[in-house]
Amino acid sequence: MEDKIIVSTKKEFDLVVESFRAEISKINIGRANVSLVEDLLVQYYGSATPLKKIAQISVPDPKTISVQPWDRNALAEIENTINNSELNLKANNDGMKLMINLPPLTEERRTELSKIIKARDEESKVTLRNIRQKIWDDIQAKVKKSEYTEDDKYRFEDELNKLINEYNGKIEEVSKNKTDEIMKV
Repeated sequence: MEDKIIVSTKKEFDLVVESFRAEISKINIGRANVSLVEDLLVQYYGSATPLKKIAQISVPDPKTISVQPWDRNALAEIENTINNSELNLKANNDGMKLMINLPPLTEERRTELSKIIKARDEESKVTLRNIRQKIWDDIQAKVKKSEYTEDDKYRFEDELNKLINEYNGKIEEVSKNKTDEIMKV
């Protein structure tokens, strides 16, 4: 039984770490990449739709992202979404497509991006703690039903705490690597 709980917990924790890694990989480090904007949610006919599903996104040069919607009626909404995103990007609308020129990273912008990474780091750690709490509540409920003994409960608690420390370390490592990458001049 113990292995089943710990294995399922590790799988959930792995998903959190991978989600964090994917999320911060989209943070602009000065090079154009379609992943920066492809998952932005655009209001398209009343529903939030990822940009990649309603437009062709390309990188014509290392400092520019081109977004050409398949439906020109969505152009203004896409422009609004990009301009109001936390990415601090400005889209230039030529009536057919949007061109996004990536600004060079200043020291101020690098610091701002580091703060965004730290905030996402904390959000991921909170998610880990919430998962741990849900599993801990399940374990305690099973102890009350006599499905587990008190010894099992404390053994699970010890294992969960070790996992939390291990996965917090993984998140911190990913966060530190991305911050170091951004702060390089």
